[in-house]
Order: sequence, then C-alpha cells, then structure tokens
Amino acid sequence: MTFDEITMKEISAYRKERKREIMKIREEYKGYKDVYGETLNLPFAHADGKPYSPHTASQFWRRLLNQYNLKDISFHDLRHSSATYLLSKGFSVKAIQERLGHKDYKTTMNLYAHLTKKMENETGNAFLEIRTGKS
Repeated sequence: MTFDEITMKEISAYRKERKREIMKIREEYKGYKDVYGETLNLPFAHADGKPYSPHTASQFWRRLLNQYNLKDISFHDLRHSSATYLLSKGFSVKAIQERLGHKDYKTTMNLYAHLTKKMENETGNAFLEIRTGKS
C-alpha cells in the first residue's frame, strides 16, 4: 500500500523502532504466518508478532477519540470514509478496490463508496452543463 512521503517516513521510523523491540526479545518473537506459511511483518501487533484483535484496535481507537475530543465514529468507519473520499477525489473504483483488498469491485461500490452531497450535486449539474454549454 502506498502513502504520501510524510506518512511513509513515519511508518519507516515506526518499523525501525519495532525492529529494535523485536531484537530485544528475539527468542520470544514468533512472527505471524499467513495461510501460505509466510511470515507477515504486521505494523500493529503484540511483541511476539501476533496481531491485535479487532476489539483491541477498537479500544485503542476509542481512547484516541476521547483524548482528542473527536467525533465518535467506529474504527471500521475509517474504511468507508477513505473509500468515499478517494472516490470524490476522482480515483478509479479499481484503485479503491485494490487498496481495500476486495476481490470484487461490487463490494467496494455497494458497501464502501458512499455518495457525498457534493458528488450528488455534481451529478445533477452534469446535465445542466450539456444543456447550457457552460461548465
């Protein structure tokens, strides 16, 4: 998955720190293997490499929301928001589908890509442009 330069630097710094932590406990570190037996380097995992449970991630997210007095949305809602945002910025459904890891674009469109008010207005105005010749 790709990110902007600033985010990539932060991820790189985080991974370096994570690697230092793993080296300290190298005997205990087992990593986490996918269905093919390949070890995954998960960005958010316990010290031994096992992934956090969805509940743990949600608890962490709730603490962040409360700490910074942010709008109460679920951690999973970020997927919906990001898909809709990318769609509103003109990214292809295929690009969004791959970023979310969906096998079928219909899943992306039916469950994750929500129409914003601005997108709805632009859709309605598209025919006005044709009729008047103005954009």
